[in-house]
Amino acid sequence: MSQESQHVLEFGGSKVDEEFDGTIAFSLIDRIPLITISHTFWAHTARQFRYLMNGSLEEEKPFHHQYNWAIVDLRMVSDYRDNTPRFLAEARDSLRRLRGDLLVVTYQPEALPEGFKTFETVEEAVAAVKEARRRR
Repeated sequence: MSQESQHVLEFGGSKVDEEFDGTIAFSLIDRIPLITISHTFWAHTARQFRYLMNGSLEEEKPFHHQYNWAIVDLRMVSDYRDNTPRFLAEARDSLRRLRGDLLVVTYQPEALPEGFKTFETVEEAVAAVKEARRRR
């Protein structure tokens, strides 16, 4: 199977180098996904978010991990467009169906729909996830 065919089978859509414009970054802290978003959070960024969290937001696919907890760092976001706060609420609800949650690191919690657990630092959010995991 060619590399391009394998990519379409696993991920669908375009190659990664065509998709990521530098406004989003993914890392793991103690097996907790941390998605950092900067600049304008718009439909393209939401698409990249779905791509990174595909195993959790869509049907589980081969080679995609399904996470039930995630942290999104929005401290560097300067503008929300294209109903992206609603997209975050939908992502949060998907993770809650998996018995987890989407925690938000932000200095502007008023820009988000109600119901989000917000923190001012990534460390506080990581500690909250660890505590929630410990209680289960």
